[in-house]
Amino acid sequence: MLTRPGSTPGSGWMSNVSVRLSSGPADTRSVPRSFWVLYTFLMILFVVVLPMVLRRTMPAYEFRSYESSARIAGVPLFASGPRP
Repeated sequence: MLTRPGSTPGSGWMSNVSVRLSSGPADTRSVPRSFWVLYTFLMILFVVVLPMVLRRTMPAYEFRSYESSARIAGVPLFASGPRP
């Protein structure tokens, strides 16, 4: 690689990135406690509470079975329901 006298090898932008990355993270402050409280509350709400509540409020449907009269090799062409 060709370099000018007195310059470091490599491109300028690459050495700038290397210097920035080696200096460590720009912001070392910890996340506020209120964020973690809100995050934990929302995770418990969405993962634990909502599935339990929504399961109770779902109406119980009566599933009807349907089999079409057209058959191919004894199997209905179209069938729907829990156990058609």
